[in-house]
Amino acid sequence: MRELRDPTAETVAEIVRVIRESSPIAAEAFVQLYLGDVAQGDRSPD
Repeated sequence: MRELRDPTAETVAEIVRVIRESSPIAAEAFVQLYLGDVAQGDRSPD
């Protein structure tokens, strides 16, 4: 049985670096989709 896990912060940073090499706009979109409002500094109360 395989366990699904979120990637580490280092892995996400590397993914963004690789995407940014071919398309900075796509890298920004990835960050927005992956992190959502947290990337913009908007945090909802838990």
